[in-house]
Amino acid sequence: MHDVSSEPDPGVLACVSFMEKVLPIAVMVIGAGVLTLWIFPQAAVFAPAGWSQMTAVTAVGMLLAASSLLLLQPPESIASAHAGTVAAVAVASLGAAVLIVDLSEVSGLGGVADHLPSPQTALGFVLTGVALLLSNQRKDGWWRLADTCSVVFVVLLLFLLGRYVFNAIGLVGIGESRQMSPHTLLSFFSIAAVVAARRAASPGYLSVLGNGGFGSRMTRCVLPFVVAAPFAVLGLVRYLGDARILAEADANAIAAPLTAVVVLGVVMWMARPINRLERALRRQSITDPLTGVLNRRGFETVANHALHRAARAGTSLFTLYFDLDDLKRINDTLGHDAGSEVVERFASLLVGSFRRDDVIARVGGDEFVVLAAGDRRAARSMLEKLSRKIDRANAAAAVLPGAISYSVGCAYVRPDARTQLEDFVTRADLMMHEHKMRKKAGEPVDRFECLGLIEAAQPEPLRKSA
Repeated sequence: MHDVSSEPDPGVLACVSFMEKVLPIAVMVIGAGVLTLWIFPQAAVFAPAGWSQMTAVTAVGMLLAASSLLLLQPPESIASAHAGTVAAVAVASLGAAVLIVDLSEVSGLGGVADHLPSPQTALGFVLTGVALLLSNQRKDGWWRLADTCSVVFVVLLLFLLGRYVFNAIGLVGIGESRQMSPHTLLSFFSIAAVVAARRAASPGYLSVLGNGGFGSRMTRCVLPFVVAAPFAVLGLVRYLGDARILAEADANAIAAPLTAVVVLGVVMWMARPINRLERALRRQSITDPLTGVLNRRGFETVANHALHRAARAGTSLFTLYFDLDDLKRINDTLGHDAGSEVVERFASLLVGSFRRDDVIARVGGDEFVVLAAGDRRAARSMLEKLSRKIDRANAAAAVLPGAISYSVGCAYVRPDARTQLEDFVTRADLMMHEHKMRKKAGEPVDRFECLGLIEAAQPEPLRKSA
């Protein structure tokens, strides 16, 4: 059977397509703008403060990364795929070269290193290049590496984002002179968003973010809150400490409880739709789709609970087993739609004749079972009510596909710990067949023959079969 929940959600695919068009262009605009300012420093007077924190080398790397994203956008041609691959390799090579320069400690560089990206930016370029090369991989084995690289890339960016929330300079550069600029981090996040979105729409671990299943939809809703909550809470606590609204010890003391409260709120919010889904699935599994009453599985589940409650309370129960007469003839002469309408109408009459707490189920194509609490007087009252309703329904034969007629059997017991539902229902079934056979044999059967069967049914506890 085809599992729709394992397919990418159409909304996610549309979002991925939009991101693939917009975000690379935004990165190119940032990179091209900064590179232009380095080439023409006279224009720097018109630029916002802090633009020079993105070095020219970083701007070139961003242009290459954005070009690779656009060229590798599926469905790519062979030429664009090759060009995009070359650009991705160039990005990774650029990052690796900067890391080598930083690690080599060559004394003859003469300050060149001061104009290079920070080691964290260089590592970001290496991961960017590898992620771009693997972003469209669907082959078994390769997609695992692609997903892992994408996750590592995003985690690195979250660590770098922590610097701007908590002013941790050592995380984003070597000293004040070689920090990662905010627009560099923004560009990296834009690239990572496109790469992760592509992976979410492809087979792999990250497909849980892009599939159409309920769990994937919930994950997409909750993920932004889960990621943002620690930054928001801890950032607020730090602000309160820096502003001396709270002492540092007090601010730190409330950080963990506040984070726990936020996460608990997200978890509780998730629980509500999950519970609704569980209830809907449970109803679907125990409900007859045509009539809306319980099916056989639902009857066994609910009726067993009713038996246990009656045994504890010492109350009596009766069951009625109904079989619609001539349903096959209605199906053959008037069509199955007419037969289905008769079944639906009869189920509706049963629901309207019995109490809300009574258990009503369709256990076969034309067979229904009712389990109710009460004595013979209650059973007689309910059957008389059902007969009157059916008389009125049959009187409206002009708008119904066929008259409703039924045979019925009854079993009446005082449940105890050994009462077996199967024996209980079987007794009513056998009595129903006796009723039907007498009618087919042409014996005179009173319209309230079923009431006579009720009177004949003796209340007795059922014993477990040997």
